[in-house]
Amino acid sequence: MKKFLISIVGLLLITSTSFAQTQLADTTTQVKSCAEPVNYSVEDMVLKAQVGQSLTKPEANPTFKGGLDELKKYFASHSLTDTRAKDIVFKVHIGFIINCNGQAGNFQIVSKGKGDLQELAQQVLTVVKDMPQNWQPASFDNKSVDCYQILSFTIVGGALDKVSYR
Repeated sequence: MKKFLISIVGLLLITSTSFAQTQLADTTTQVKSCAEPVNYSVEDMVLKAQVGQSLTKPEANPTFKGGLDELKKYFASHSLTDTRAKDIVFKVHIGFIINCNGQAGNFQIVSKGKGDLQELAQQVLTVVKDMPQNWQPASFDNKSVDCYQILSFTIVGGALDKVSYR
Protein backbone atom coordinates (compact mmCIF):
# COMPACT_ATOMS: atom_id res chain seq x y z
CA MET A 1 0.00 0.00 0.00
CA LYS A 2 2.84 2.38 0.88
CA LYS A 3 4.55 1.73 -2.49
CA PHE A 4 1.24 2.36 -4.24
CA LEU A 5 0.75 5.73 -2.50
CA ILE A 6 4.34 6.77 -3.23
CA SER A 7 3.82 5.84 -6.90
CA ILE A 8 0.59 7.87 -7.07
CA VAL A 9 2.20 10.92 -5.44
CA GLY A 10 5.15 10.69 -7.83
CA LEU A 11 2.84 10.39 -10.82
CA LEU A 12 0.85 13.41 -9.66
CA LEU A 13 4.02 15.48 -9.28
CA ILE A 14 5.23 14.52 -12.76
CA THR A 15 1.82 15.19 -14.28
CA SER A 16 1.38 18.58 -12.62
CA THR A 17 4.93 19.62 -13.54
CA SER A 18 4.52 18.67 -17.19
CA PHE A 19 1.06 20.28 -17.30
CA ALA A 20 2.44 23.54 -15.96
CA GLN A 21 5.29 23.48 -18.46
CA THR A 22 2.99 22.94 -21.46
CA GLN A 23 0.30 25.37 -20.37
CA LEU A 24 2.65 28.24 -19.50
CA ALA A 25 4.01 28.29 -23.02
CA ASP A 26 4.74 32.00 -23.25
CA THR A 27 8.06 33.01 -21.80
CA THR A 28 8.79 35.88 -24.18
CA THR A 29 5.90 38.28 -23.60
CA GLN A 30 6.11 38.93 -19.89
CA VAL A 31 4.30 41.92 -18.46
CA LYS A 32 5.19 43.46 -15.13
CA SER A 33 2.23 43.54 -12.77
CA CYS A 34 1.58 46.81 -10.98
CA ALA A 35 0.71 44.88 -7.80
CA GLU A 36 1.72 41.44 -6.60
CA PRO A 37 -0.16 39.19 -6.59
CA VAL A 38 -2.74 39.87 -9.30
CA ASN A 39 -6.04 39.88 -7.39
CA TYR A 40 -8.58 40.31 -10.20
CA SER A 41 -9.97 38.17 -12.99
CA VAL A 42 -12.85 38.39 -15.43
CA GLU A 43 -15.63 35.87 -14.77
CA ASP A 44 -14.64 32.76 -16.70
CA MET A 45 -14.64 29.22 -15.30
CA VAL A 46 -11.88 27.92 -17.57
CA LEU A 47 -9.59 30.85 -16.78
CA LYS A 48 -10.25 30.80 -13.03
CA ALA A 49 -9.56 27.05 -12.92
CA GLN A 50 -6.11 27.86 -14.30
CA VAL A 51 -5.20 31.04 -12.39
CA GLY A 52 -7.19 30.79 -9.17
CA GLN A 53 -10.80 30.54 -8.07
CA SER A 54 -10.56 33.15 -5.31
CA LEU A 55 -9.78 36.13 -7.55
CA THR A 56 -12.16 39.10 -7.43
CA LYS A 57 -14.14 40.32 -10.42
CA PRO A 58 -13.22 43.94 -11.22
CA GLU A 59 -15.91 46.62 -11.40
CA ALA A 60 -14.98 47.15 -15.07
CA ASN A 61 -13.33 44.42 -17.13
CA PRO A 62 -10.34 45.24 -19.32
CA THR A 63 -11.42 46.09 -22.87
CA PHE A 64 -9.70 46.48 -26.20
CA LYS A 65 -9.53 50.11 -27.29
CA GLY A 66 -11.69 50.39 -30.39
CA GLY A 67 -13.85 47.52 -29.16
CA LEU A 68 -14.25 43.92 -30.19
CA ASP A 69 -14.70 44.81 -33.87
CA GLU A 70 -11.24 46.41 -33.96
CA LEU A 71 -9.71 43.35 -32.30
CA LYS A 72 -11.48 41.07 -34.79
CA LYS A 73 -9.95 43.04 -37.69
CA TYR A 74 -6.48 42.25 -36.39
CA PHE A 75 -7.19 38.53 -36.01
CA ALA A 76 -9.04 38.36 -39.37
CA SER A 77 -5.83 39.50 -41.06
CA HIS A 78 -3.76 36.83 -39.29
CA SER A 79 -5.30 33.47 -40.22
CA LEU A 80 -3.51 30.22 -39.50
CA THR A 81 -1.59 29.00 -42.55
CA ASP A 82 -1.17 25.42 -41.31
CA THR A 83 -3.04 23.12 -43.71
CA ARG A 84 -4.34 21.05 -40.76
CA ALA A 85 -6.40 24.05 -39.64
CA LYS A 86 -8.18 24.39 -43.00
CA ASP A 87 -10.44 21.34 -42.63
CA ILE A 88 -11.46 21.47 -38.98
CA VAL A 89 -13.36 23.62 -36.51
CA PHE A 90 -11.89 23.95 -33.04
CA LYS A 91 -11.82 26.23 -30.01
CA VAL A 92 -8.86 27.78 -28.21
CA HIS A 93 -8.89 29.87 -25.03
CA ILE A 94 -5.89 32.07 -24.24
CA GLY A 95 -5.59 33.60 -20.77
CA PHE A 96 -3.33 36.57 -20.03
CA ILE A 97 -2.76 39.53 -17.75
CA ILE A 98 -3.55 43.13 -18.62
CA ASN A 99 -1.69 45.26 -16.13
CA CYS A 100 -2.83 48.60 -14.70
CA ASN A 101 -1.06 50.38 -17.60
CA GLY A 102 -2.97 48.44 -20.28
CA GLN A 103 -0.05 46.19 -21.25
CA ALA A 104 -0.94 42.59 -22.10
CA GLY A 105 1.36 39.61 -21.51
CA ASN A 106 2.00 36.38 -19.63
CA PHE A 107 -0.14 34.55 -22.21
CA GLN A 108 -1.10 30.94 -21.63
CA ILE A 109 -3.31 28.39 -23.33
CA VAL A 110 -6.06 27.52 -20.86
CA SER A 111 -8.02 25.12 -23.06
CA LYS A 112 -6.96 21.52 -23.31
CA GLY A 113 -6.01 19.90 -26.58
CA LYS A 114 -3.88 17.00 -27.70
CA GLY A 115 -1.81 16.26 -30.77
CA ASP A 116 -2.66 18.48 -33.73
CA LEU A 117 -5.05 20.60 -31.64
CA GLN A 118 -2.31 21.41 -29.13
CA GLU A 119 0.05 22.38 -31.95
CA LEU A 120 -2.62 24.54 -33.60
CA ALA A 121 -3.36 26.19 -30.24
CA GLN A 122 0.34 27.07 -30.02
CA GLN A 123 0.05 28.76 -33.41
CA VAL A 124 -2.93 30.80 -32.17
CA LEU A 125 -0.88 31.74 -29.11
CA THR A 126 1.88 33.05 -31.39
CA VAL A 127 -0.60 35.33 -33.19
CA VAL A 128 -2.12 36.52 -29.89
CA LYS A 129 1.30 37.45 -28.48
CA ASP A 130 1.78 39.85 -31.41
CA MET A 131 -1.61 41.57 -31.14
CA PRO A 132 -1.62 45.36 -30.66
CA GLN A 133 -1.16 46.56 -27.07
CA ASN A 134 -4.34 48.65 -27.14
CA TRP A 135 -6.01 47.60 -23.90
CA GLN A 136 -7.92 49.68 -21.40
CA PRO A 137 -7.09 48.17 -17.99
CA ALA A 138 -9.67 46.83 -15.57
CA SER A 139 -10.76 49.05 -12.73
CA PHE A 140 -11.80 48.58 -9.14
CA ASP A 141 -12.72 51.40 -6.77
CA ASN A 142 -12.06 53.88 -9.62
CA LYS A 143 -8.43 52.73 -9.90
CA SER A 144 -6.76 50.81 -12.73
CA VAL A 145 -5.83 47.30 -11.62
CA ASP A 146 -4.02 44.26 -12.99
CA CYS A 147 -6.51 41.66 -14.22
CA TYR A 148 -6.57 38.28 -15.93
CA GLN A 149 -8.47 38.32 -19.23
CA ILE A 150 -9.34 35.57 -21.71
CA LEU A 151 -9.64 35.48 -25.48
CA SER A 152 -11.90 32.71 -26.78
CA PHE A 153 -11.52 31.67 -30.41
CA THR A 154 -13.61 29.42 -32.62
CA ILE A 155 -11.34 28.65 -35.54
CA VAL A 156 -13.10 27.74 -38.79
CA GLY A 157 -10.95 26.96 -41.81
CA GLY A 158 -7.95 28.58 -40.14
CA ALA A 159 -9.68 31.96 -39.72
CA LEU A 160 -9.24 33.67 -36.34
CA ASP A 161 -11.99 36.27 -36.73
CA LYS A 162 -14.46 34.49 -34.42
CA VAL A 163 -13.03 35.83 -31.17
CA SER A 164 -14.54 37.17 -27.98
CA TYR A 165 -13.43 38.36 -24.57
CA ARG A 166 -15.17 38.98 -21.25
